[in-house]
Amino acid sequence: MVIAIFTRGCLVLLLLSTVACSSSIPTAPSSPETPTRIIALSGNLAFGNVPLGSQATATLTIANRGNSPLTVTRLTESSGFTASWTHGSIPAGGSQQVTIQFTPTAAQPYSAVLTVDADHTSGTNTMAMSGTGYEVPAGIYNWVFDPGKLESCTADSCQDFSGSVTNTGTGCATNVWFHVEFYTQESGNTVDILVPPVDSTPTSSLLRPGQPFSFQTSAVLNTAGRHIIASRITINYAFAACQ
Repeated sequence: MVIAIFTRGCLVLLLLSTVACSSSIPTAPSSPETPTRIIALSGNLAFGNVPLGSQATATLTIANRGNSPLTVTRLTESSGFTASWTHGSIPAGGSQQVTIQFTPTAAQPYSAVLTVDADHTSGTNTMAMSGTGYEVPAGIYNWVFDPGKLESCTADSCQDFSGSVTNTGTGCATNVWFHVEFYTQESGNTVDILVPPVDSTPTSSLLRPGQPFSFQTSAVLNTAGRHIIASRITINYAFAACQ
């Protein structure tokens, strides 16, 4: 822009330049986020007393609290302890559940440190494990049956059989189930007929000496006029410690 000014017979020319101004401030480029892989272990791996020939399980949780995937390459396994999952990738903010199994092979204490080998940038990757194996005393088992209810039935009916059993000995038992055989006779026939045997459902509860245990099973009779005249019961069980 040019401005003319007259003063005392002189002409003065002023040249003004136009400057564009901006109020914005340039933003500095942001730095990339630092990758983190923070490992954390949780769970109770103290198994306590476990009888020989048995096994106990517990759940270990491996968490990744970082912002990048965590790669697990190995879980150390000590004598008596095994893991269901030993390697793989855990996403950022995710977790992996692992079943740890304790199977003692000797009557002794077991202790070990579980180590999770991974590419973690921080966190704790170890956890203590412990358990004790012990021998189950055989005890004395003397089963006394109460036949309870034994109904006769007719064609195509389901025969319910219920009763109870008591161990008058000194041993405890678990995984108790019953094998039942029914003997039947048709009207006008003196020949006994064996119905296909049936089994009761095993129980995981502990049966102590003197404690009665009730059971029920059934058999399908598919011949008209057939009646149950006798039965034979066989008990099956596993030795257990009376803890």
